[in-house]
Amino acid sequence: MKYAVMMVLAGTALAGCATEPPSHMKLDNLLQQALVDEFIADREVVVSYVELPPNTTMDWHWHPGEEFQYYLDGKVEIAIEGRPSIIGVPGEVGHVPFRAKHTAITGPEGARLVVFRVHTAGEPVRYLLEGGHHDH
Repeated sequence: MKYAVMMVLAGTALAGCATEPPSHMKLDNLLQQALVDEFIADREVVVSYVELPPNTTMDWHWHPGEEFQYYLDGKVEIAIEGRPSIIGVPGEVGHVPFRAKHTAITGPEGARLVVFRVHTAGEPVRYLLEGGHHDH
């Protein structure tokens, strides 16, 4: 029951301050759970299911945490500033380092993936590079 209440509260908080993702992208947060302070203070895990449509380039952005991606379908290039791109194909796992500026680029088939983030608690989900906006 405690878990269910936390999920409702987390979902309500996200819905209340979130900037809508692009209408063509699907993003479902599956889990947002604080980690125990004795293990690692001020961090939470966020697990999201993401669908990126064909021929799409996301805005350049960064996250206040580590991001791990598991690719389900399609193909996506994760371009990371100053590093080689990750080519995400089904069954592979990618890693975007802490605060690394990056974008996702899809081809004709789009992509589906699960994203796991170890995120700084209380920080916005992402910071967009253009104009300094952020998503809560």
